[in-house]
Parts: sequence; structure tokens; C-alpha cells
Amino acid sequence: MREVAGYCKRNGQNFRYETGQETPITLVRAIQDVGLDNQGVNFDLANLILYGKANPVDAIELLGPYVQGFTPRTDSGQRTRGSWGRKFPLARVR
Repeated sequence: MREVAGYCKRNGQNFRYETGQETPITLVRAIQDVGLDNQGVNFDLANLILYGKANPVDAIELLGPYVQGFTPRTDSGQRTRGSWGRKFPLARVR
């Protein structure tokens, strides 16, 4: 990751991680271990719910300083065997 983030930095670009398959603390540690100031996070609510890695409210507290993007969709949280559940825009969540 350091090599790719470094390449992006030399090109004036940010390198973004996406929330999902790893815990928020794992993302924070990865960012700190790489040690470059061009890293950030795309905060994806649905991924956090789908993969069951964190409560989104708790996650934003940890990742807030690194958030550079936000995916405004969520998941119903209902599981059917072989299915990821149903994703929909936040405006439809009640």
C-alpha cells in the first residue's frame, strides 16, 4: 500500500481505502503504518453493515479525521442465504 499511495502522492493524488471487510481500527492502523499524508477513507455505510465489521456511528468516530468521501446508501441488514441483502438510497431508509 505504501508503494501505491506513494505513487499517487507523486502524482498529486489521494489514495482512498473503502470501509467494509476490515474493522475501522485496522484501517486507521494501515493509514498510520503507511505514514503518508495523502491517504483517506471512503466511508461506505452499507459495507459496514453488510460485512458486520462495525456500528457506523462508532466507525465514524474512529475514521472521521480520514474521511474524504461518503457513499450515501445503506443496506436493510436482512440476510437471506446466498444474498447480500437489499441496498437502497438513504432517502428510502426509515
